[in-house]
Amino acid sequence: MENPELQHGNGGTVFITGATGQVGGAITRALLDQGRTVKILVRNPSTLQGFQDAEVVKGDLSNPQVLIDAIKGCVQVIHIAGAISYDPKDRDHLYATNVVGTQNMLDAAAANKVERFVYTSSIATIGHVPFGTVGNESSPYNWEKANNPYFDTKKEAEDRVLAEQRIPCITLNPGIVFGPGDLGHGAIQMMHKSASGAVTAAPPGATTIVSLQDAVAGHLLALQHGRPGEKYILGSETMTLRTLFDQIAEVVGVEPPTRTIGPTVFQAAVQLSNWWSQLRGTSPKVRPNTAAILVQNRQYSWEKASRELGYTPTAAASSLTACWEGGGRTSEPR
Repeated sequence: MENPELQHGNGGTVFITGATGQVGGAITRALLDQGRTVKILVRNPSTLQGFQDAEVVKGDLSNPQVLIDAIKGCVQVIHIAGAISYDPKDRDHLYATNVVGTQNMLDAAAANKVERFVYTSSIATIGHVPFGTVGNESSPYNWEKANNPYFDTKKEAEDRVLAEQRIPCITLNPGIVFGPGDLGHGAIQMMHKSASGAVTAAPPGATTIVSLQDAVAGHLLALQHGRPGEKYILGSETMTLRTLFDQIAEVVGVEPPTRTIGPTVFQAAVQLSNWWSQLRGTSPKVRPNTAAILVQNRQYSWEKASRELGYTPTAAASSLTACWEGGGRTSEPR
């Protein structure tokens, strides 16, 4: 039986990993604003800014005993921290962080008998679907041939969370997050590329985006209403990449793409570019495993989150402006 106070979102300490990131930081601030007691795991507390009202624990996901001790006294866990890279050379590091680190968190949370464990996954763990259709939480994973260590390790970590029987676990799958505080992974990279004038033609795929505001709201709702063993997509809008780059171009003040490249031509151009980069000893602008994503339909429905969590997303257009004006305009591309 859950603590009835948790149904109203005001009972017990919440333990959060990844609070120094965009989504984790916004969730931490939202919980503190609600009057919740929050404990955050930080590798280097000396670099931490803000969160004066949160209890800070020094540590990382690799030390099981540190995690067990850190979670003591907490009733809920939000596990957001993870590693992001599409480079196959980083597979071991991503496995250690995303898979082993998540397993360590599950074990530590179970040792402390927490009442709820929310894992922040990604739409990366959901398979692409035929164009003209919209996928959902049941769309089977079909990215194995892409050789993408981020997709593969997030999927394995998610599988472990959903299979956990010792404590109630919920998984959330946000789309590409747009909002202030972007640290350089995904959304802001797309905006910097557009601002530089590099996006003259759009890839042929489609995707799901979510505003930071909606991503935070989905996490807070999952703490109260998420069903253990279930996963929930969090989105604000679905659109083709051409539409997305058109909207980005308007925000950053450049001309939009003039055309959409067909999938065969796009992937062939990426292969040629990678070959040329190898000859020159430079980093490729787009990796083949990224191209494999950009030609697919990744439009997903968040109807399940709306039905079961009470999730009501806002229009995503303003989130692009917030992303750019909230640090993107002045930050360096990463």
